[in-house]
Amino acid sequence: MNTAKLENMKFIEDFKTGLKSLGCISGCIHIRKYNELELKAQVGLPRSVVSLITSIPKGKGMAGQAWVRRKPIMTCNLKTDHEAPIEPGAREVDARSAVAIPVTDQEGEVAAVVGFAFGDELGFDELRLAQCEVAARRIVRMAIRSEAIDSIPSLES
Repeated sequence: MNTAKLENMKFIEDFKTGLKSLGCISGCIHIRKYNELELKAQVGLPRSVVSLITSIPKGKGMAGQAWVRRKPIMTCNLKTDHEAPIEPGAREVDARSAVAIPVTDQEGEVAAVVGFAFGDELGFDELRLAQCEVAARRIVRMAIRSEAIDSIPSLES
């Protein structure tokens, strides 16, 4: 097995560990590529959902809205919330609360969006949201270091 594959496998294990430490049951990473978000890694999503989120146009769904608004997009219940920008396929994820966190580069442009899904309907107070934001930045940095995703512009510190 080549080094890149081993690094990618290590990243996925680290990603799983990071998700578990937050109490997540699934998560994904999209990076901005031109006018779309491209799926680079996911854990715990059904295949039917993965096929729908491999490429997300700007503004579509929670990740696309996080990109447009440059702020986290949240829901307390993926299945029943009809006010949040949730695409029908996302309702297939076996989760309740979810958040899409934009990660910006040094120029303030969204470089990636990290999604976290939880089995509870607790929502997101300041502490939980801050934990997700810190984790999102850490996950994107780990992915870049492991070459699991293409290099993106330097992230804000």
